Amino acid sequence: MRANKTHGLFGKLIILFMPLLYGCGAEIENGEQAFQRCVSCHSMRLGINYTGPSLAGVFGRQAGTIIDFNYSEAVRTSGVVWSVENLDAWLTNPQLFIPGTKMEFEGIPDRTVREELIVILKSKTTISLAGDSLR
Repeated sequence: MRANKTHGLFGKLIILFMPLLYGCGAEIENGEQAFQRCVSCHSMRLGINYTGPSLAGVFGRQAGTIIDFNYSEAVRTSGVVWSVENLDAWLTNPQLFIPGTKMEFEGIPDRTVREELIVILKSKTTISLAGDSLR
């Protein structure tokens, strides 16, 4: 019986100190977790906007061009076309990429997470022949 209590305590200690093993308690994130942060503000469906504009068909689209979304003037007039490279820069630090954006997102410093997220976005925001996103 005592061995089970010790094992349980040891497991709790490992869980408690696990964040320290990964560096100052920073949250470990991957592309799928980052994507879940996107869908809290952005729809993947064509014509449906949330706090942020729909991401359906985002690749190749000029920033600030969805008619029924209220973009900041900075985004509307940026001339940015969403490509892998531009999305990478945006996801690194939106306020630095397009100063004056209203998007309240601090960015994703981890390049691997951004790359994974962009792959997921590309697969989930591509417009199908039916005229809707895949998700």
